[in-house]
Amino acid sequence: MMSAGMKSIGSNNIAIITSIGPVSTILQAHFILGEPILGLQLAGTALVIIGVLLIGWRSAN
Repeated sequence: MMSAGMKSIGSNNIAIITSIGPVSTILQAHFILGEPILGLQLAGTALVIIGVLLIGWRSAN
C-alpha cells in the first residue's frame, strides 16, 4: 500500500536511473581523484548510454 503523495515510477525508469551509476563513478574518479579514463571504460560507458537510450525508447513506444 502506497502512502498519499507517493507515486510508482515503474521498473523502466528505475533501470534508467540505476544505469547512470557507473558513468557517474568514472567521471567522479577522474575529476575528484585524478584517475585516468581508459579506453575500455569509455567503451563500457558507451554501452551503458546506448542501453539507457534503448530502454527509454522502448518504454516510449
